[in-house]
Amino acid sequence: MSDKLVKNILKNGGGTYNAATLHEIFPDDRGGYWVGAIKGSALVITADRVADLSDLTLTSLIQGISARYGVSNVGAWVDEFGDIHLDPSLWMPDREGALRLGYANKQRSIWDIAAGEAISLEVN
Repeated sequence: MSDKLVKNILKNGGGTYNAATLHEIFPDDRGGYWVGAIKGSALVITADRVADLSDLTLTSLIQGISARYGVSNVGAWVDEFGDIHLDPSLWMPDREGALRLGYANKQRSIWDIAAGEAISLEVN
């Protein structure tokens, strides 16, 4: 059975977490965008393994990504197949900069905080 952190990610379709505190970083009045910070750094937990994923394991993965890439925030999102993707994440204040970084890092999407939705990126 999945634990609280795993259940929260599955229920909400994802979230961005501070790796030190494991608290979800909620949007505030600044708005902005969450972008995968480093090209090729995503870790994918396939849907067939999600059912057995514990908070302890997920915590270890989040903190490991943070340490490996030197970032404090790790984004999690659930794709259309039920796979959980973990990415080192960077907050960007403006859409243009977020789009540039997203395309440069070959991201599938960026997260628009104010709209509460993903902006799909067509990457060749």
